[in-house]
Amino acid sequence: MKKLHMIGNSHIDPVWFWDKAEGMQAVKATFRSALDRMKEYPDFTFTASSAQFYQWIEKIDPDMFEEIKQRVKEGRWLYVGGWIVEPDCNMPCGEAFVRQGLYGQRYFKKTFGAYTTIGFCVDSFGHNHNLPQLLKKAGLNYYVYMRPIIDQRPPLFRWQSKDGTAVTAVRLMGEYTTWFDEKLKVNIDSTLEILDSYGQYPCFFGVGNHGGGPTIQNIEGLLKFKAQYAQEVELEFSSLQRFFEVYDASKAPVYEGELEKCNVGCYSIQSDVKRMNRLAENALLRAERLNMMGLLLSGVRSASVKEFEEIWSVLLFNQFHDVLPGTSIKEAAEQVLHDLSRVVSLSKDIENHALQAIAQTMNTYGEGFPLLLFNPHGYKFFGEVEVEAEWFCKDELVITDGEGQNVPYQRVRASAPMNHMNLAGRRRFLFTASIPPMGFAVYKLHKTAKQISQVAYAPAPIHNPELVLDNGRIRCAFDSVTGMLCSLIDHGTGTELIDSVGTYKVFTDGKDAWGSGPGVLGYFGEHMRLKEITKVEEGTHRSTIRTVHTYNNSELIQLHRLYANAEHLEVYSILRWNEPNTRLKLSYTLNLENVSVQAEMPYGFIDRQGIEVDDAFMQRYINVSSPHGAGVVLANDSKYAYSLDRTPSNKTALDITVLRSTIYAHGTNTVPWYHESETYRYTDLGEQTFTLAIRPHGGALEPWQAHRLADRLNMPSTYLADSWHHGAKPCVGASLASTEASNVIITAIKQPENGAEGVIIRLLETDGGETDTLLHFQGKDYPIHCKPFEIKTLLLKDGKGVECNFLEENCYDA
Repeated sequence: MKKLHMIGNSHIDPVWFWDKAEGMQAVKATFRSALDRMKEYPDFTFTASSAQFYQWIEKIDPDMFEEIKQRVKEGRWLYVGGWIVEPDCNMPCGEAFVRQGLYGQRYFKKTFGAYTTIGFCVDSFGHNHNLPQLLKKAGLNYYVYMRPIIDQRPPLFRWQSKDGTAVTAVRLMGEYTTWFDEKLKVNIDSTLEILDSYGQYPCFFGVGNHGGGPTIQNIEGLLKFKAQYAQEVELEFSSLQRFFEVYDASKAPVYEGELEKCNVGCYSIQSDVKRMNRLAENALLRAERLNMMGLLLSGVRSASVKEFEEIWSVLLFNQFHDVLPGTSIKEAAEQVLHDLSRVVSLSKDIENHALQAIAQTMNTYGEGFPLLLFNPHGYKFFGEVEVEAEWFCKDELVITDGEGQNVPYQRVRASAPMNHMNLAGRRRFLFTASIPPMGFAVYKLHKTAKQISQVAYAPAPIHNPELVLDNGRIRCAFDSVTGMLCSLIDHGTGTELIDSVGTYKVFTDGKDAWGSGPGVLGYFGEHMRLKEITKVEEGTHRSTIRTVHTYNNSELIQLHRLYANAEHLEVYSILRWNEPNTRLKLSYTLNLENVSVQAEMPYGFIDRQGIEVDDAFMQRYINVSSPHGAGVVLANDSKYAYSLDRTPSNKTALDITVLRSTIYAHGTNTVPWYHESETYRYTDLGEQTFTLAIRPHGGALEPWQAHRLADRLNMPSTYLADSWHHGAKPCVGASLASTEASNVIITAIKQPENGAEGVIIRLLETDGGETDTLLHFQGKDYPIHCKPFEIKTLLLKDGKGVECNFLEENCYDA
């Protein structure tokens, strides 16, 4: 007999067309209703995800929470998901998915006695290729989703990541919400269409989005349909657990790849939220690394395990699938910005305390004032660093390295260039530095040159007004008419990567906030025009060309910076946008044909072939390459969308989508609910900043090299200009951790969650090669074996490294 497992549930958006306070109320009311229905209907079962929802109820209504725990014991209330919330499944960084599972699953086990095995994110607008590994290593063997609704894959399959890890994926055949009998019947009939292939399948019912759950009307309707369909199929009050217990997925077909595309306009709308998300991720990850550096090098803990969990939970909640994608109302988006700003602020406080703790262990007396440079990455940093320090306005400034050798530098404009009333002042300068892996280096700042053999100071006068930047590694030339790159040469091979000048395209965007709907989206030749192009800086360490472009009442200022030792061009942008119902793309025309793309995704990258006319998802970088290996890596600090098109000469146009300006969480004048008499608020108006890094490569570039470029842009080195003080240690640099293989990187270093001694280190194999290497940690070597694209978690304790899963338990059998 065929069977539909009828899953009573309520999809709850804690933030969407309402704010978090209203979302909390929706959770409370829904859970109360579900418990009441259980008293009235003995066979009724309820399924709910999201650890955050249970945490709310535990705090605001302890009696209800105890009632839920009792129903869990009875097997009538089923918790699923294993995550804090149902997040967007593309844009959060890899470690954010790890923490969703770490904190969500541990909460469920502490509260209900066991982890869930069912991953659950039915409404996310896409699902990255690496989710099977991220799910499985958090104890989640199954994954239930709904979008994309139309897919070439079968609705039930084994979904496999690049590393070979697989979970059983199930796509809902109907909606997750049924308001009335008519919608419930549609869900049942849609699922019946595929039942011949499976015999059994889950089917959802219950009021959702703003909560509600299975109402009396829903349940009575289901009982009615149960009788009507009795000869064709059994409709059973059930759970996802029961379905997976009886269904044998061992013969299900295996598929790799991402589950896309859906609502692609969400990758570029509400730029302020996306930028704050990236800032918060980087700030928190760096704070965690520096906290461990401070603890292990100075004995001072700047933040506890519990404090980090609380900060992470704020970030994770605000990666919800209607928050980070930018489909929420303006009031909700403003709350998100407040929350993410708090994450950045608290993380910065932890970082500052860690830096001070490390510095305070050292005796800094001697010639010159100590300047400590900190590297948060597990590989050596070599390149330009930019420092600003308080400095008496009439004093010389001389820099020496750890060996006492002179260090040339270039003075640049300070953030506050004016002198103080006490005749002090500010100095900002660039110099080339070397910083050991996950450690720090000590440089010295001297007031005079008396004991220094030579003062090396470059005031950076502009001798050459040509619109060319060349450091001997790459050459960048700019068109005087358009201000666009007209030449980008990799000196190592002599390869020219630019075919012709690009443009800053202005699209008419009449789509809704999701990028959907009947509104017009098109490029009709509108573009920003050059107002000014000037070489504003030329020095020993950096040269800069500034361009100013305008469109109607909008302005884009870009500083194209080439550093002395860099293999990439950095483009810092200040955009002031005032055009509703538009989409802006920065377009570069590349001298490449038949391209393929490696686009970063959470803890890995996805290979894509051919043209992507619609916006496609990326994280921090994409590498666009020809079959011969030549190409361009473009890294970013806050953007998530790109597209590719062919030029008339059959070359490749690479577009980075900067913004979408449309009505918050609404349609436009092509949609019935637009009214001329209303006053609307538009996304992405006003000022925003973002930075791109463009690296040409005449030959093949390894993924770890693209990853490091993105690291440099998103999580640069930091510094502390210290004073004289006593300390037990000499004033010299140190290194905490590193790996020998370039393709095995340290992605996280933290305190164990369970209170045990030791250190948790997470590693990632970036390139797809099976690798044996050494992890160097505090003077000890740990042999490491990584499978291709593997995310590996180790507990280091007593000179041994024990592999564990994301839940920090030694129980994962790969």
